[in-house]
Amino acid sequence: MIRNKLARVALLALAVPVVSLATSLPASAASSATITPFSSGGGCSTNSADGNKAEGCISASGSLVKGDAYVITAGDCVSTTLTLWDLTANTSHTVNGNCALGHHGVISITGVKGHKYATYFYINYRETATWLNSWSPTLTFSN
Repeated sequence: MIRNKLARVALLALAVPVVSLATSLPASAASSATITPFSSGGGCSTNSADGNKAEGCISASGSLVKGDAYVITAGDCVSTTLTLWDLTANTSHTVNGNCALGHHGVISITGVKGHKYATYFYINYRETATWLNSWSPTLTFSN
């Protein structure tokens, strides 16, 4: 409850124009608005071993699914591989990269509503077929 009379008057003065504006919108503007559910999941996941640390990430932006990654520490890194997987269709897009610290990618593909996607990023190290892998969380696309 507002006890101060001046505060009540000020609040009422602000509320009246907002109500008037909301009720004066054309019916077509209100009826043409579409609510689109956002994709769920996504984000980043970090993994480390033997002085190597990597982070695989995934997100949705409009009609696109985007996979990217980060090399946080490279240890004895030889190369990196970034793969964006459509887990529903069992298809993938892959980019091989270097061991530079920082951001790697982005792989962008057009998402399919209801499909699940994940980014798989790994660091090849020790030149002996050893690798550190980092899967992103799973993203369910619905944009």
